[in-house]
Formats: sequence, structure tokens, C-alpha cells
Amino acid sequence: NFQIDPAVQWQETTVGEGDSLSVVFDRMGLSANDLYGLLQRNDRPKDLVRLKPKQKLAFHIDDQGSLQALRLEVSPLKSLIYERSIDGYTSQELTREPEIIRRSASAEVTSSLYMAALDAQIPENLVMQMANIFGSVIDFVYDVRSGDRFTVIYEELWLEGEKLGTGKILAAQYTNRGDDHQAYRYADADGDVGYYSADGISMRKAFLRAPLDFT
Repeated sequence: NFQIDPAVQWQETTVGEGDSLSVVFDRMGLSANDLYGLLQRNDRPKDLVRLKPKQKLAFHIDDQGSLQALRLEVSPLKSLIYERSIDGYTSQELTREPEIIRRSASAEVTSSLYMAALDAQIPENLVMQMANIFGSVIDFVYDVRSGDRFTVIYEELWLEGEKLGTGKILAAQYTNRGDDHQAYRYADADGDVGYYSADGISMRKAFLRAPLDFT
């Protein structure tokens, strides 16, 4: 991966509502020539013209006020570095790996699956993952009953002490009308990933019992 020179002094700014790259360049005191050169002479111009509010940009500007490099934060885990070269600007990706922490959460259904997850502070995306995993054995539109219970073991993603979100479910159990259904995530030697029962049977079936958004 590309490494940032720690000696480089970066000037940072945040994209505001309605900001274009030209607006940001003007705010940073950079010339139209620098803007034109960056957009016309690099291999990834699309990322620069699709700026979103709250994205972060960092500029390396030399003593003559000319742009030497630009860093665009695409996501908390990925940035693009545009660095001046003889022929224009070269672009490279800078990626960071999050810390992965294993968590577990459980809940009991009293009124609805969604409300049970909400009351237990279980993220909605985990509930949707679970519904997809068990969708071939449980109809989450009609089969859910008060007293059902579920447990999920999942990944939580952190970066520099800040929680980025939740990742994939590693294992899950749903008890529906007294019947326990279990699923475990497994990646084979070819890298294909699936969920399997405790007996090693794939949870992936040709048809879901409820091919609908259960919410």
C-alpha cells in the first residue's frame, strides 16, 4: 500500500453542501491551472467530480502556492492520493484495516422482530442479515411469534477508537415456536462463503419461504 510521507504538511478541509472541486480549490487559494491539470491529467478524475458533503480533502501545497498532492477520503477505510508527476498526477489508493471485535446479542420477540431488535439495541442491518440467512426455513412475515428468541454473534468494526459499524454475522440461532434453527458462517478453500446448519447443511435454498422485505 502507498504510504504518506510523514514530513509532508497537509492542509485539510471538509466538503460542504453544494461544494464543487473548483469551490474547494478557490477556498484553498489554488489556481484554475492546478484544478485543470489535476482533472485532465490523472487516471481517476471521476472520484474528484463526485464530491459528497462531509468528505475530507487534504492538500500538499508548496511554497509557491502550487498543488503538489491531494488526498481524498473516499471512506474511513480508503483514501485516494493524487501526486504531481512529470506527466500530470498519479493516483494511488491508501487503505486502512479496521480492528474487528466479536460481539454477541440476544433478544426475545414480544410484538415484532423489528421491535425486539430495536429494544435490544441490535442494529437493523444484522436483523436483515439474519432474516436472509434463515429465509429458507422461517417465514419472517407469518411465522414469527411472541416468545421467539434469537442470538447473533457478529463482527463490530472499529478504527482509532471510533466505531465504524457492524460487519458480518458469524453465527446465529433463532428459536421459532420452540424449534431451534442454527447457522454458522463458513468459507471453503476456494473462498466461497455460505451459512450452514450444525449438521453441515447449506442454508441456501432455491426459494425463500418469504421473498419479501419482512419490515
